[in-house]
Amino acid sequence: MAGQPTLAVHISLTLRPKSVYSNLAEELLDYVRQANREGSHLTLAMLAEHRQKEGADPNGSLRTLGRTLDRWGCTVGKGTRSQHLKEKDHVVAARQRSLREKRANRQGDGVIRPEVSVDESYVNKNQSNDFIWYADADGPWVQKPTGKGERLIIIHAMTKNGWIPGAPLTFKSTKKTGDYHGQMHHDLFTKWFTEQLLPNMPKNALITMDNAPYHHVLSHHSAPTATCKKDRISAWLRKNGIPVSDDCLKAELVEILTFHRI
Repeated sequence: MAGQPTLAVHISLTLRPKSVYSNLAEELLDYVRQANREGSHLTLAMLAEHRQKEGADPNGSLRTLGRTLDRWGCTVGKGTRSQHLKEKDHVVAARQRSLREKRANRQGDGVIRPEVSVDESYVNKNQSNDFIWYADADGPWVQKPTGKGERLIIIHAMTKNGWIPGAPLTFKSTKKTGDYHGQMHHDLFTKWFTEQLLPNMPKNALITMDNAPYHHVLSHHSAPTATCKKDRISAWLRKNGIPVSDDCLKAELVEILTFHRI
């Protein structure tokens, strides 16, 4: 008799997934699909809250709900990121200015100023297509090295007429993980830009590049940003005649900076 309550609890927990959720499958799956179509973030806690609003047992276990969704063919994983849904206003404005300047530079099939596109990429030394043609009787004779080999980082620029002579820079990566961005920095890009690109590209060219961090840095005379250290923000404000207290928190300094920065 002493073991019966434990047995009853065990049976109750075992039957809970079917008894609580089996008649709600279609409605709950529709809710999951709708949230995905709308791009809404969805968690088990949010699903449980939805079920409670629909009259489900408020004491239902999240783990039980998760196992039930798994049986119904649902998966928890990383969502698809869509950058155009998350763009900040200054990015949208910058792109519009760039497109406006490009359109103003076009005249029919020609351009007023030569347009130069700049970018970086990488390739592995042993990178090639794995598929080749060969005679069935002989089999494949091509001997390919194992592994991807060394990673080579490439910086180059081109116009509509082709690559700019003297502009390519290729160097070996010293890191085996991550992409090429981890090997790029502002000093390297500036050296290539001033010594290899500018002397070889067409005069008065319109240069297009992406917003990689090493493509732009703050000047020593520029106003700091909210990500800068507190001491730099405070020093810049005082240098420009804006009084701040010594006991100001960084959040307060950022508010003052945002108000006064041009």
